[in-house]
Amino acid sequence: MNKFRHHLLIILTLSLTNLFGQTGEKQVSFLEKIDNVVKDTSSQYFYPKLLNKVKKSGDSITKDDMFYLYYGQLGQAGPKRLFFVDPEMTEFLKFSLRGKCKKAIPIGLKILERNPAELTILWRMKICIEKTQQTDKYFLNTRFRLLLDAILSTGNGLTKETAVKITNNEDDLVLKGIMGLLGGEESILDTEDNKSYSVWRKGNDTLYFEDLWIN
Repeated sequence: MNKFRHHLLIILTLSLTNLFGQTGEKQVSFLEKIDNVVKDTSSQYFYPKLLNKVKKSGDSITKDDMFYLYYGQLGQAGPKRLFFVDPEMTEFLKFSLRGKCKKAIPIGLKILERNPAELTILWRMKICIEKTQQTDKYFLNTRFRLLLDAILSTGNGLTKETAVKITNNEDDLVLKGIMGLLGGEESILDTEDNKSYSVWRKGNDTLYFEDLWIN
Protein backbone atom coordinates (compact mmCIF):
# COMPACT_ATOMS: atom_id res chain seq x y z
CA MET A 1 0.00 0.00 0.00
CA ASN A 2 1.50 3.34 -0.97
CA LYS A 3 2.10 6.10 1.53
CA PHE A 4 -0.74 8.29 0.25
CA ARG A 5 -3.35 5.54 0.63
CA HIS A 6 -2.04 4.74 4.10
CA HIS A 7 -2.47 8.42 4.90
CA LEU A 8 -6.07 8.23 3.68
CA LEU A 9 -6.71 5.24 5.94
CA ILE A 10 -5.59 7.24 8.96
CA ILE A 11 -7.14 10.69 8.44
CA LEU A 12 -9.81 10.61 5.72
CA THR A 13 -12.08 7.83 7.04
CA LEU A 14 -14.81 9.89 8.63
CA SER A 15 -17.50 8.21 10.73
CA LEU A 16 -20.89 9.14 9.32
CA THR A 17 -22.14 9.66 12.86
CA ASN A 18 -20.16 12.92 12.85
CA LEU A 19 -22.56 14.20 10.21
CA PHE A 20 -25.80 12.47 11.18
CA GLY A 21 -25.48 11.47 14.83
CA GLN A 22 -26.16 8.09 16.39
CA THR A 23 -29.07 5.98 15.17
CA GLY A 24 -31.24 3.56 17.07
CA GLU A 25 -31.81 -0.10 16.35
CA LYS A 26 -33.66 0.69 13.15
CA GLN A 27 -30.96 1.70 10.72
CA VAL A 28 -31.67 4.42 8.19
CA SER A 29 -29.75 4.18 4.93
CA PHE A 30 -27.07 6.67 3.96
CA LEU A 31 -29.21 8.20 1.20
CA GLU A 32 -32.30 8.36 3.42
CA LYS A 33 -30.33 10.40 5.94
CA ILE A 34 -29.15 12.71 3.18
CA ASP A 35 -32.69 13.00 1.81
CA ASN A 36 -34.08 13.95 5.21
CA VAL A 37 -31.65 16.86 5.40
CA VAL A 38 -31.82 18.25 1.86
CA LYS A 39 -35.64 18.12 1.76
CA ASP A 40 -36.01 19.92 5.09
CA THR A 41 -36.96 23.51 4.21
CA SER A 42 -35.61 24.76 7.55
CA SER A 43 -32.18 23.20 6.97
CA GLN A 44 -29.20 25.21 5.76
CA TYR A 45 -28.66 22.29 3.37
CA PHE A 46 -32.12 22.48 1.81
CA TYR A 47 -31.33 21.49 -1.76
CA PRO A 48 -32.62 24.54 -3.69
CA LYS A 49 -30.85 26.79 -1.18
CA LEU A 50 -27.61 24.81 -1.64
CA LEU A 51 -27.81 25.04 -5.42
CA ASN A 52 -28.13 28.78 -5.26
CA LYS A 53 -25.31 29.19 -2.74
CA VAL A 54 -22.81 27.11 -4.69
CA LYS A 55 -23.61 28.82 -7.99
CA LYS A 56 -23.86 32.39 -6.68
CA SER A 57 -21.47 32.44 -3.68
CA GLY A 58 -18.72 30.05 -4.68
CA ASP A 59 -16.15 31.77 -2.47
CA SER A 60 -18.08 30.93 0.72
CA ILE A 61 -19.00 27.27 0.23
CA THR A 62 -17.91 24.55 2.65
CA LYS A 63 -17.14 20.83 2.49
CA ASP A 64 -20.53 20.06 4.06
CA ASP A 65 -22.27 22.15 1.39
CA MET A 66 -20.65 20.01 -1.30
CA PHE A 67 -21.33 16.81 0.64
CA TYR A 68 -25.09 17.38 0.74
CA LEU A 69 -25.20 18.75 -2.80
CA TYR A 70 -23.34 15.76 -4.26
CA TYR A 71 -25.24 13.01 -2.44
CA GLY A 72 -28.52 14.91 -2.27
CA GLN A 73 -28.76 15.04 -6.06
CA LEU A 74 -29.85 11.39 -6.19
CA GLY A 75 -33.06 12.17 -4.32
CA GLN A 76 -34.11 14.98 -6.64
CA ALA A 77 -36.75 14.68 -9.33
CA GLY A 78 -35.65 13.98 -12.88
CA PRO A 79 -33.40 11.43 -14.58
CA LYS A 80 -30.17 10.26 -12.98
CA ARG A 81 -27.14 12.05 -14.35
CA LEU A 82 -25.09 9.37 -16.07
CA PHE A 83 -22.34 10.17 -18.52
CA PHE A 84 -23.09 7.37 -20.94
CA VAL A 85 -26.68 8.55 -21.51
CA ASP A 86 -25.92 12.28 -21.65
CA PRO A 87 -24.67 13.53 -25.06
CA GLU A 88 -23.56 16.85 -23.57
CA MET A 89 -21.30 15.15 -21.04
CA THR A 90 -19.93 12.86 -23.74
CA GLU A 91 -19.14 15.85 -25.94
CA PHE A 92 -17.44 17.65 -23.06
CA LEU A 93 -15.21 14.65 -22.33
CA LYS A 94 -14.34 14.27 -26.01
CA PHE A 95 -13.07 17.85 -26.25
CA SER A 96 -11.37 17.98 -22.84
CA LEU A 97 -9.54 14.67 -23.28
CA ARG A 98 -8.26 15.85 -26.66
CA GLY A 99 -6.98 19.06 -25.11
CA LYS A 100 -9.52 21.22 -26.94
CA CYS A 101 -10.24 23.25 -23.84
CA LYS A 102 -11.68 26.31 -25.59
CA LYS A 103 -14.48 24.11 -26.90
CA ALA A 104 -14.82 22.12 -23.68
CA ILE A 105 -15.07 24.99 -21.19
CA PRO A 106 -18.41 26.49 -22.42
CA ILE A 107 -19.99 23.02 -22.37
CA GLY A 108 -18.60 22.35 -18.91
CA LEU A 109 -19.99 25.62 -17.56
CA LYS A 110 -23.41 24.76 -18.97
CA ILE A 111 -23.36 21.36 -17.28
CA LEU A 112 -22.21 22.84 -13.97
CA GLU A 113 -24.98 25.44 -14.11
CA ARG A 114 -27.42 22.54 -14.21
CA ASN A 115 -25.59 20.47 -11.62
CA PRO A 116 -22.65 22.14 -9.85
CA ALA A 117 -21.54 18.94 -8.11
CA GLU A 118 -20.35 16.92 -11.13
CA LEU A 119 -16.97 15.65 -9.93
CA THR A 120 -15.66 14.53 -13.32
CA ILE A 121 -16.66 17.80 -14.99
CA LEU A 122 -15.06 19.84 -12.20
CA TRP A 123 -11.84 17.85 -12.48
CA ARG A 124 -11.55 18.32 -16.25
CA MET A 125 -12.58 21.99 -15.97
CA LYS A 126 -9.82 22.55 -13.40
CA ILE A 127 -7.30 21.13 -15.87
CA CYS A 128 -8.66 23.20 -18.76
CA ILE A 129 -8.76 26.46 -16.80
CA GLU A 130 -5.14 25.97 -15.77
CA LYS A 131 -4.12 25.05 -19.32
CA THR A 132 -5.78 28.11 -20.87
CA GLN A 133 -4.71 30.35 -17.96
CA GLN A 134 -8.23 31.65 -17.50
CA THR A 135 -9.38 33.32 -14.30
CA ASP A 136 -11.27 30.89 -12.08
CA LYS A 137 -14.07 33.40 -11.51
CA TYR A 138 -16.57 30.68 -10.52
CA PHE A 139 -14.22 29.20 -7.87
CA LEU A 140 -14.34 25.82 -9.60
CA ASN A 141 -11.00 24.76 -8.16
CA THR A 142 -12.28 25.43 -4.65
CA ARG A 143 -15.47 23.57 -5.43
CA PHE A 144 -13.54 20.59 -6.78
CA ARG A 145 -11.24 20.43 -3.74
CA LEU A 146 -14.13 20.63 -1.26
CA LEU A 147 -16.15 18.04 -3.17
CA LEU A 148 -13.18 15.70 -3.25
CA ASP A 149 -12.76 16.05 0.52
CA ALA A 150 -16.47 15.41 1.02
CA ILE A 151 -16.50 12.23 -1.06
CA LEU A 152 -13.34 10.84 0.54
CA SER A 153 -14.87 11.44 3.97
CA THR A 154 -17.25 8.54 3.33
CA GLY A 155 -14.49 5.91 3.39
CA ASN A 156 -10.97 4.94 2.44
CA GLY A 157 -11.98 2.38 -0.19
CA LEU A 158 -9.92 -0.45 1.27
CA THR A 159 -12.89 -2.72 2.08
CA LYS A 160 -16.56 -2.99 1.16
CA GLU A 161 -17.45 -1.70 4.60
CA THR A 162 -15.34 1.42 4.01
CA ALA A 163 -16.09 1.81 0.29
CA VAL A 164 -16.03 5.34 -1.12
CA LYS A 165 -19.59 6.33 -2.02
CA ILE A 166 -20.11 7.79 -5.51
CA THR A 167 -23.16 9.10 -7.37
CA ASN A 168 -22.03 8.85 -10.99
CA ASN A 169 -20.61 6.07 -13.15
CA GLU A 170 -17.51 8.09 -14.11
CA ASP A 171 -16.47 9.33 -10.69
CA ASP A 172 -14.51 6.25 -9.67
CA LEU A 173 -12.18 6.88 -12.63
CA VAL A 174 -11.24 10.26 -11.18
CA LEU A 175 -10.92 8.99 -7.63
CA LYS A 176 -8.80 5.92 -8.37
CA GLY A 177 -6.13 8.16 -9.87
CA ILE A 178 -6.26 10.58 -6.94
CA MET A 179 -6.05 7.67 -4.48
CA GLY A 180 -2.92 6.27 -6.09
CA LEU A 181 -4.29 3.52 -8.33
CA LEU A 182 -3.45 4.93 -11.75
CA GLY A 183 -3.23 2.08 -14.22
CA GLY A 184 -5.53 -0.09 -12.15
CA GLU A 185 -8.38 -1.92 -13.83
CA GLU A 186 -11.98 -2.54 -12.85
CA SER A 187 -11.93 -6.21 -11.97
CA ILE A 188 -15.54 -6.90 -10.98
CA LEU A 189 -18.91 -5.38 -10.31
CA ASP A 190 -20.22 -6.81 -7.06
CA THR A 191 -23.49 -6.71 -5.13
CA GLU A 192 -24.00 -7.42 -1.44
CA ASP A 193 -26.87 -6.54 0.93
CA ASN A 194 -28.61 -4.67 -1.91
CA LYS A 195 -25.54 -2.48 -2.38
CA SER A 196 -23.58 -2.31 -5.64
CA TYR A 197 -19.80 -1.98 -5.80
CA SER A 198 -17.12 -1.26 -8.37
CA VAL A 199 -13.87 -2.99 -7.48
CA TRP A 200 -10.56 -1.73 -8.88
CA ARG A 201 -7.27 -3.60 -8.63
CA LYS A 202 -3.66 -2.85 -9.39
CA GLY A 203 -1.20 -5.52 -8.30
CA ASN A 204 -1.97 -6.31 -4.67
CA ASP A 205 -3.91 -3.08 -4.09
CA THR A 206 -7.72 -2.94 -4.23
CA LEU A 207 -10.18 -0.06 -4.08
CA TYR A 208 -13.92 -0.40 -3.44
CA PHE A 209 -16.52 2.13 -4.57
CA GLU A 210 -20.18 1.90 -3.60
CA ASP A 211 -22.24 2.83 -6.65
CA LEU A 212 -25.16 4.73 -5.13
CA TRP A 213 -26.47 5.70 -8.55
CA ILE A 214 -27.37 2.07 -9.34
CA ASN A 215 -29.74 1.52 -6.41
